[in-house]
Amino acid sequence: MNEPTANTPRLRRLLVGAGLALAALLLAYQALASFAFEPLARRWATQWLAEHGGHRLSLERVQWRPWALALEVQGLKLHTPDGAPLLALDGLGVDLAGASLWRGALLIEAIELRTPVLHWQRGADGSSDWARFLSALAGPPQAAPTAEAASSPPRVELARLRVADGRIVVDDALPVGGFHAAIEALQFDAAGLSTFAAEPARHRLQARSEHGATLSAEGRLALAPLNASGEVKLDGLALQTLWPYLQTLLDTAPPQGRLGVAMAYRVVQAAGMPVEASLDRIRLRLQGLAVHGREAKEPALALGELALDGGRVDLGARRIEIDSLALNSGHLALKRDARGNLDLQAWLKPQPAAAPARESPGPPWRLRVAAAGIKDLALRLDDVSLAQPLAAEVARLGLALRAEAEFDTAAPRLTVEGLSIDAGGLKLASAGLPWFTLDSLKLADSRLALHERRLALGALALQGGRVELERDAKGRLVLMQALQPAQPVPPAPPAATPSPAWRISSGPVKLAGFELKAGDRSVTPAASLVLREVQAEWAAFDGDLDAPLPLSLQLKLASGGRLAARGTVWPGRPALDLNLDVAALVLAPAAPYLARYTALALRGGSLDARGRLQLAGAHWQYAGRAALRELRLDERASGAALFGFKELSSPALAVSEAGLSMGELRLDGLGGTFTIYKDRTLNLVRALSPDLAGPPAPAPPPPPPSPVATAGGRPAADSAFKIAIARLRLSHGQIDFSDLSLVLPFGARIHDLQGQIVGIANAPGARTAVELDGRVDDFGDARLHGQLQLFDPAAFMDLRLRFRNVEMTSLTPYTATFAGRRIASGKLSLTLEYRIAERQLQGENRVVMDRMVLGERVQAPGAADLPLDLAVALLQDGDGRIDLGLPVSGSLDDPQFGFGALAWKAFTTLLTRVITSPFRALAALLPGGGGEALDGVAFEPGQARLAPPEREKIVKLVQALAQRPALQLALQPGYDPAADGEALREQALRRDIGQAAGRALDEGEAPGPVVTSEGGTQAALERLFGQRFGAPALAVLRAAPASEPSLHERMLARLRAEQPLDGAALPALATQRAAGVRAALLAAGVAEARLQVDLPAERPAEGGAVALGFAARTAGAKPP
Repeated sequence: MNEPTANTPRLRRLLVGAGLALAALLLAYQALASFAFEPLARRWATQWLAEHGGHRLSLERVQWRPWALALEVQGLKLHTPDGAPLLALDGLGVDLAGASLWRGALLIEAIELRTPVLHWQRGADGSSDWARFLSALAGPPQAAPTAEAASSPPRVELARLRVADGRIVVDDALPVGGFHAAIEALQFDAAGLSTFAAEPARHRLQARSEHGATLSAEGRLALAPLNASGEVKLDGLALQTLWPYLQTLLDTAPPQGRLGVAMAYRVVQAAGMPVEASLDRIRLRLQGLAVHGREAKEPALALGELALDGGRVDLGARRIEIDSLALNSGHLALKRDARGNLDLQAWLKPQPAAAPARESPGPPWRLRVAAAGIKDLALRLDDVSLAQPLAAEVARLGLALRAEAEFDTAAPRLTVEGLSIDAGGLKLASAGLPWFTLDSLKLADSRLALHERRLALGALALQGGRVELERDAKGRLVLMQALQPAQPVPPAPPAATPSPAWRISSGPVKLAGFELKAGDRSVTPAASLVLREVQAEWAAFDGDLDAPLPLSLQLKLASGGRLAARGTVWPGRPALDLNLDVAALVLAPAAPYLARYTALALRGGSLDARGRLQLAGAHWQYAGRAALRELRLDERASGAALFGFKELSSPALAVSEAGLSMGELRLDGLGGTFTIYKDRTLNLVRALSPDLAGPPAPAPPPPPPSPVATAGGRPAADSAFKIAIARLRLSHGQIDFSDLSLVLPFGARIHDLQGQIVGIANAPGARTAVELDGRVDDFGDARLHGQLQLFDPAAFMDLRLRFRNVEMTSLTPYTATFAGRRIASGKLSLTLEYRIAERQLQGENRVVMDRMVLGERVQAPGAADLPLDLAVALLQDGDGRIDLGLPVSGSLDDPQFGFGALAWKAFTTLLTRVITSPFRALAALLPGGGGEALDGVAFEPGQARLAPPEREKIVKLVQALAQRPALQLALQPGYDPAADGEALREQALRRDIGQAAGRALDEGEAPGPVVTSEGGTQAALERLFGQRFGAPALAVLRAAPASEPSLHERMLARLRAEQPLDGAALPALATQRAAGVRAALLAAGVAEARLQVDLPAERPAEGGAVALGFAARTAGAKPP
């Protein structure tokens, strides 16, 4: 019992000593904390930082509350060795938990940073001051920790971490121009951070930038193992603040716009496993985006809002998913320079070549966009790389699609489905002139598979389009010229491995409300064609170009008319089979093309047709009905009507590249005008002459051989184009003929022309039958009938053209022009018969003129001085009729051949023959008298007595004159000074010798011949010689030696040589002869009024006789 008692004081002393020691320790701990901790901590911290990188630390106050295990720091400032600020704190509070002493872990109740300011600076070399600071704190590289150490981090638990009213200042000298930003009002709270607890900590962050952007985040974080999740939200980030970094990528002005992003994240790393990270519920808003070129005043790209919703990124599965991606309003304006580069390409600065991508060991990246859309986006492209600057605009673009893609693989894949487009206000213009506009384009439910090279378009609807096309003066399409590259483009090298062909299909296509305007300046005047209300539809197309594709088309022409087509096309062949319906299609737009090749003006005309059009390659065919109505062709220069009709129609026709076939062709209301102008050119020739047409057209391709005739005038026997028209029915036709080349203009009209032309064909040997009838002016008629080979009339023709009862006064212009006379009255009937066989012509022309009366003379330059009155008098019978037969013949191979020339030659030959040999014509009126001339009677020289044969001529002449009552006969007495003078002198000498011989003659008795051997005659010669030449001359003659001829013969010869003749003797002889003939004509019954006697005139003797001539004259005609 004594031993415990003895130990009690010892125990007490021990306890007291321990207590005192503890008290001393506590007092020392308190004293150290109160007086030594601050200087020691400041010294140690500043010295340690100075030794580790030379960083400078300043502390206003450091307080350790020993019993609370709390550290309080005020006025902390950390600088780099060169004095740049790194961190500044108004206050730092750290509260430790006493449980750390027995739980084997560092337990921190709270850490609070009050008004921290962190400065992050990076130099132009890319190193930051904080990187250098942390590197200095870490010291030299240490050996890698063991796996066990790496898997067992220090046991630390932080119950609460709070940052209040923090600020981060960033200064980055790496980008050009530097970057400065400040994050302000930073608030951060975290609770339950632990390196060993399974329960994750909760944290929350809020901050804003000096430019108004806000950042907020909250989530949970577990460090062992790593498990982090939460949400982050960034709003109002001005893109312009990021420009120092963006300018390394973009060569533009600083972009405008604000970005907002919100997302959930999750990062997990199980023990021994790689990190798994994913982003979810990604939401992005980019508003007011505007990007300018460096020199541009207006933004090239401006977006109202780009919105992304429901985004997910799984880094482990390499998958990106987007529930919705939408672009709402905005515009994009692009420019393409002369080298073909888009300014958008110039916006992207070239980047250093990246290292070749290595094939990822994991699965390929997959992208899925559940819904993407564009709404109210305006587009514009200005392209100066073309021959003419092109401006393309889309006023409103709407788009929706779904997409899936695989990339980061050797065979990328892209599939776009549900593609729909709704666009409006499309416009294309070259050099400021719009040539294409479209009010609305809608494409529905399309699909694109890039890896399959497959495009499947859905239903396409185009509404309210307008297309303008024009050909220039050289015949080139202006649009094609405008779209040519301004600079030559080198051909692309051939691909080493040809890519598979794209497979393209489409749904039904519908065009509505389209307008096409086509202009052509290659013709004069410029042509214009405007198609309006164009409606077209075609069915779905599965990509097989050889498959049938149903098609329908409707349109109207602004000039008048409509066209509808419905049927099937085969695009790949190409081929089509369409039912056409053309109604009242006005032909006026074709007028300039007619004017190109002719001098015609198309003033009217419309086309109606209904039938079937088939095309297969180079072969085509149309079968159905067709009608041309109210066609009118005028001369372009004068405006005069040339040709037209009311209707040309066929109820059933077939035409193809091989030929034309129809059963019946009806021509109603034909109107034709044939005019001979003052220069004697024909209006039809003028109208069809290229020389009189417009300016020459661009050289066309060589035309195919003519289906009708070859260069030699004959149709090719095996003509490729066959023509077969069973019957042409003509009704209510009218042809007006006028001749302005005459002194008095001429006009005639054939109307009520009707009939049929049967068997129009160009088959070898095919004959056409013609029966046409018409009226001429008021009371005349005309008829043409017969047969011919229409396409080779030189081979065969047998036609008869007849005119009856044509008023001859209408022919006055011709008689006035060519003969200087009018026609006062008369009727004409004309029958022309032409037969051609083997290119030889045999024609019989009959002209009958009834009671033709010539009118007054007309002054006409160049008119022939023809005695028409005489010709009429010679040709007109007792009934007032002239009946002429004019046979013609010739070879069609004669270069001078011509129907008109032959007929005119026959007529003029007849007229010349009649006028120049009127009495031979009169003799032809008598039976058997065609070879006898009644143009005069013959007299013996010096005689005025009619011989019996001459009296017979007078009788015949009188009979002929009775058949030509309008003819007058002029007696043209004549004498021959030589023959008649010699005969009269001989008669006078004989009369003088007889008187000298004392012989008397009865009245009218002719003196007989002189015989020089008779005595009484010799005495009479001597007396007469002496009287005329004197006694001395007679003595000289007698004294001459005797010779032959005898003395009296020489006397007679001199007397004959010098026998005088009265100057009036010869005219008196002629007058005596005329009186005798006149008496004989009167005695034979010729009316005295029909006889004229001309003055005597010299007329040479022929055949030993001197003639009294006859001249045929008309009443009132005066002798020359």
